Amino acid sequence: MRFFGVLFLFLIAACGSKNQAPQVPLNSLGGVSPKNPDAIYHGPITTALNELTKSLDQLKNAGNPSSCDTKNMAHEYEIAAAIDAKADAILAYASQPHQVYSNFTKVDFGDGYLKRYSGDRKPDPTWMAVEDSWDEVYANYLKIKDLPVNAAWLSLDADARSLITDDIRRLIYHDHMGIGFDSEPAILWMQERVGFRKNSAVKVTKDASGNIVYSLPLDATAFSDVQRNILKDLFESAWTYKNARIEITWTDKKLNPDVYTLNWDQQLGERSETNYKKHTVLFHIGSRTTEVSHEIGHVMGLKDHYYTVWSPAKCSYEIQLNTADIMSNDALGAGGTEEEFKKFAEEYGVQ
Repeated sequence: MRFFGVLFLFLIAACGSKNQAPQVPLNSLGGVSPKNPDAIYHGPITTALNELTKSLDQLKNAGNPSSCDTKNMAHEYEIAAAIDAKADAILAYASQPHQVYSNFTKVDFGDGYLKRYSGDRKPDPTWMAVEDSWDEVYANYLKIKDLPVNAAWLSLDADARSLITDDIRRLIYHDHMGIGFDSEPAILWMQERVGFRKNSAVKVTKDASGNIVYSLPLDATAFSDVQRNILKDLFESAWTYKNARIEITWTDKKLNPDVYTLNWDQQLGERSETNYKKHTVLFHIGSRTTEVSHEIGHVMGLKDHYYTVWSPAKCSYEIQLNTADIMSNDALGAGGTEEEFKKFAEEYGVQ
């Protein structure tokens, strides 16, 4: 019964519901849109809250009030006003040459930096749940609101933008957030029917030792040789499993339009993202090294392997993931898994 229940939910999510409020007519709100749901909101947070308030009013008129969203709105505006007022100072602090995140160290990257996890990483295939809520963010805000900008303000900025993004997806674009890990068999069945997003630029060979090599050409012409060497090392170390590995080669997209182009910007606090239509990968100042490598899994055709579940009872998002898989946990994930390399062999073949 669970299988058919999940299948029904997928169809409802895809087709929409007559009881839903009209969608706010926005092509893109702060970078977030129905066609680009993985992007994180990067505009003034107060602007996003104004649009969310409009959507909540529409939901009320449609008979779908949300007590969670209305009760937290005053606190959200207070946090937004504080972060927006300190936006320049937060970016300036993040650009300083010192460690700004607990358990992370900076990796110099041209005129910016990436973050590398420096804590004790213990890959664990056991699924766990992490909760994100405005109540938690507001409690953290109260602890630091009278302090000058520091590392805690960077974390507050990132946490608030992440929650705003999920709220935009849920309330404005009506993303379905009710399916979790316990429904994975049905989800995998649906994904198999949708099909694998195969990268036509990938070539498969074997090296002198008989290991399988998936050669992935990328366009990184916007980067220096030093930056390309950093990226190549990050990608290849994350995507090696036993007798198979991904090998990065550099090319120009003009020679092959199917090649993905790597881009980088100075927007602090954003999520890295892969755009399948434009064949681009975008990451940002302060992106985690594992987060950037996670995007290579998308370029190879893999889907995310985590679940974001909204809990109206607790007024929080539950993120379900595990640390053994970089496609599940892009902060602490160890790398590509046996199942993912089996999928590569199935889709790309073995020479």
